[in-house]
Amino acid sequence: MKKQFWTGCTAALLALTAAQGISAGAADSATVCVTIANAGKLAIAREEVTVTDIDGDGVLTVADALTAAHEKCFEGGAAAGFKLADSQWGKSIVKLWGVENGGSYSYTVNNIFSMGPTDPVKDGDKIYAGVMQNTTGNYDCYTYFDPDEAEVTAGEKFTLTLNEAGWDENYNQIAKPLKGAAVTVNGKDTGKVTDADGKVTLSVDEAGTAQISATLSDHVIFPPVAAVSVAEATGTAPAETTAVSDDTTAASDSTEAATESSTQSSGASDDVTGSGSDGKQPAPQAGENAPAAAAVAAVLTLGAAFVLRRRHAE
Repeated sequence: MKKQFWTGCTAALLALTAAQGISAGAADSATVCVTIANAGKLAIAREEVTVTDIDGDGVLTVADALTAAHEKCFEGGAAAGFKLADSQWGKSIVKLWGVENGGSYSYTVNNIFSMGPTDPVKDGDKIYAGVMQNTTGNYDCYTYFDPDEAEVTAGEKFTLTLNEAGWDENYNQIAKPLKGAAVTVNGKDTGKVTDADGKVTLSVDEAGTAQISATLSDHVIFPPVAAVSVAEATGTAPAETTAVSDDTTAASDSTEAATESSTQSSGASDDVTGSGSDGKQPAPQAGENAPAAAAVAAVLTLGAAFVLRRRHAE
């Protein structure tokens, strides 16, 4: 019994080890979005980067993601723009986007403040790092849109909520609606501001990807960013369909004209040559009165034949 027990434990341990190996292999890289702000302005927004274990610690981390973002987007790469150093709290950022300011930086993962640059990241995560403007006293406020991405058609209205990250009495992170922020689309002021609930309703007329952000005059914020994918509006009738409809209408008009002309000809006391003011029949216009002329000719032909047959019989 004991042998079977230990054999089962050994098998379970081997299975767990194999599963960990598979998991580690699957986590060799991850694709994440990185946003970096420098002194109140967006340096890069939702840049997609591939994260690998650059520092070789066996974990994909915030530091790995920021290193990859600098390698891809910062002139001179990570060596020129990003640096970590050991501190009493572990690894700390001492340079971000080429700026060294004594450690006044902030970074979040999926809008939650990170405890440090060695925090893990996974595929699909959104990392936001910022160089603070206020390095003493009141630090820059972290803000974000909810949702931070959407899909709409051109001209369609959509609503976003702007939140400011705050803290409750137990120092748990909470979201507070941010009022009075001026909202921009692709860097242009929309003339709209967030309401008391932090909400703003917008529409974008041009197809493509619209970058939504905001500014606030009464205190310094990390600028929020949302990506809205705008598709072309559909529903316009094809030219071929319109043309068929027009032709059908024209044919209907011609038929009505022919009927009216035939009725007028049958009720006239004079012969056909007397219908015009100058004693001549107006020439029918192509596509309009041609059917009417044919109808009149047919009536006259039948009338002549009837008269000739009656005379012959007499």
